[in-house]
Amino acid sequence: MNYSKVGTIEGIFLICIGILNHAILYLPKSIFNVCGNASILNTIYISVILLIFLIIFIKLYKPFYGQDILDISKYLGGNILKVLTGLLFIAFYFIMTSIMLRNFAEGVNLAYFSQVNIKVVLCIFILGVYIGNKFGKSSIIKCNTIIFFFMIISFTLLIVSVVPNIELNRVFPIWGNGINSVFVQGIGNLYVFSGISIIFFISPMLRNPESLNKIVLISYCIISVILFLIVAVLLLALNFLLEVTELSPIYLLVKSVNFGKFFQNPESIFILVWILSIISFLCVFSMLIITIMQKLLNLQDSTALSGLIANLTFIFTLIPRNFSDIIFVVSNLYKWFQILLVFVYSFIVLGIAYFKKTKKSISKEVLNE
Repeated sequence: MNYSKVGTIEGIFLICIGILNHAILYLPKSIFNVCGNASILNTIYISVILLIFLIIFIKLYKPFYGQDILDISKYLGGNILKVLTGLLFIAFYFIMTSIMLRNFAEGVNLAYFSQVNIKVVLCIFILGVYIGNKFGKSSIIKCNTIIFFFMIISFTLLIVSVVPNIELNRVFPIWGNGINSVFVQGIGNLYVFSGISIIFFISPMLRNPESLNKIVLISYCIISVILFLIVAVLLLALNFLLEVTELSPIYLLVKSVNFGKFFQNPESIFILVWILSIISFLCVFSMLIITIMQKLLNLQDSTALSGLIANLTFIFTLIPRNFSDIIFVVSNLYKWFQILLVFVYSFIVLGIAYFKKTKKSISKEVLNE
């Protein structure tokens, strides 16, 4: 299998783009509905859980540097487990990209193109994904690095710009809707980090597979800091507007900024950066779908898969009839599928494979003695 080898910075930004786009679009809506004024506390809570997961992941992945979860599944349970794992992740990434695209496109359509059919807006995004995959993995990874850099700048400017709107007393009552909502119900918000699943596939792409530990931990630091700041700013600047709506709370935050008369429509700049970021997100996970399918089918050339993936993604985005359908699927089905696959199933496969590997190593040492 020929992978596009990436460096440390590129690897970090690949992981970050996978999590931040997903988390920023969904986290504000889910976290404020469940936790209320305790959203900041819940963000810290789920970030700590993610850190524990990543520390254990680093320990268990050590014997498998240079391999992905498909290789590990094959080592543990042969081709049957490999195919099962591959199909689960293909389904997961199709659902994630389709819902993500539909959700974002609905918001853009409502805010700027209300007279345009949603299918036209979706086609523009799908075309970007198709072109990106036609250029190949190397181009997607390089473009992602550039786009993520601009994404960081845009969020930094946004956070600094809304500081005058912040009122610290909005953090009270500090327990929000109750301790149960923060620590029991709130654990479901872990699903917004499911984009971290890219760590199960990134090792074979790295120039130096042993740099995986550093890449994972640095990515975590960037992600946790940005999400903490975004949730804190949203709560302290706009808590009275944070309800389930077809417009992202991040967009409402942008609209609240007063840049002065010099800039007439500053939100357009932010939206442009985020549109490019969403396209990059879609390209990265479409690339992963192609990589998995190529590996399962033993294909030498994946070019023909680009059109297939783009068409299937477009079809899946049309399944939800409206925004309410998206909310229902995300809240009741999709998020638990994500949590079970990324934080339970993959973790179990990796854990059992680790013990199988270490047991074999111990047996060989005993025999050599």
